[in-house]
Amino acid sequence: MTNPNDDRPALPFPAQPEATAQTPLKPAVEVKQAVPTTQPRMPTTPVRLSAIVKSIPAIECHLIFRNWEAGVAAEVIRALPEIGKTFKKTILTELGEEVTLEQQEELVLPDERFETWLNEQRQESRYAVLRHVGNLETSLTRLEQGADDFERLLSLRRLRLTRDKPARRGRKAR
Repeated sequence: MTNPNDDRPALPFPAQPEATAQTPLKPAVEVKQAVPTTQPRMPTTPVRLSAIVKSIPAIECHLIFRNWEAGVAAEVIRALPEIGKTFKKTILTELGEEVTLEQQEELVLPDERFETWLNEQRQESRYAVLRHVGNLETSLTRLEQGADDFERLLSLRRLRLTRDKPARRGRKAR
């Protein structure tokens, strides 16, 4: 409705109709009810670190233990030490030396960030050992699953071939 005594300028957009008993106003944006989504739930019960690393090969472990505290400090790992518990794990150092570590048992709440971190540590540990010792071999299955990076292994192989090449003796001039 227009009021003849109203001195305000006309609006640049059409005025909204007024609500009446017969026609209630509708909201400009339709509000939809939120639909709950179901996502896979991660365990809410802690898992022992020893159970997590039990099945991991020795060649893939040294960076897990070296970087554990940094992962907790960076809030990637949610873990607490378990009172009075330790476990032993045999690993290969980056120089290929077999070492048995006695590690403080930890109670870990695994989540996606932890799983990503763990897989990165495993892969980097393996590459670090392979850089110095071991066979630079893989399988089609490991490549297809993303467990190995073809280009990374190839660069390690080339590095080793150039590093291990015996020095060539120069020819005597005649």
